[in-house]
Amino acid sequence: MASAAIQALARRAQSSANTVARMKEAAKVQQERVLMVVEVTGGAAVAGFVDGFWGRPEVFNVPAMPIVGAVAALVGLSDWVPGGIHLAQIGVGMISGHAYEWAARRGTEAAAS
Repeated sequence: MASAAIQALARRAQSSANTVARMKEAAKVQQERVLMVVEVTGGAAVAGFVDGFWGRPEVFNVPAMPIVGAVAALVGLSDWVPGGIHLAQIGVGMISGHAYEWAARRGTEAAAS
């Protein structure tokens, strides 16, 4: 009788441990998602600040920020940099900010014609 009670208690303890492990994993996934949003948004903000401060720098008559963003994304997605996914997400933000501006200008031009 005591043995059955001990086994039931052990099952409950294991079930509780499994529940806590699932909750920790879900929290980790959510934390990674929030960090991704912050990094992408931060990349766009940095690109906008640099463009505003230095007057949209160019490299060979091409805007510098999407080039820097593409390089950061490619390096970040490679195995060259530990934790490079964070660099890649910042680079994606830099590219996204420029893509938004480009598309907004094209939309304005299309609406005007």
